[in-house]
Amino acid sequence: MMPLDEAGHLADEDQVVGLRIGNEVRAYRLKILNYHQVVNDRVGVYWFVWQAFYPHTLVAH
Repeated sequence: MMPLDEAGHLADEDQVVGLRIGNEVRAYRLKILNYHQVVNDRVGVYWFVWQAFYPHTLVAH
């Protein structure tokens, strides 16, 4: 993960799924989720694996 100002690959028109835990925020690009369909990340002290993105319906659980 990187700060937004360092994310040169993220364009204004990119669609994302957002996550906020406390004061920390993440944005996961739909283009990447369509390919991998899994997020393994750490937000603060919490580690999580999120494996429920359905690219055909654009639904994230």
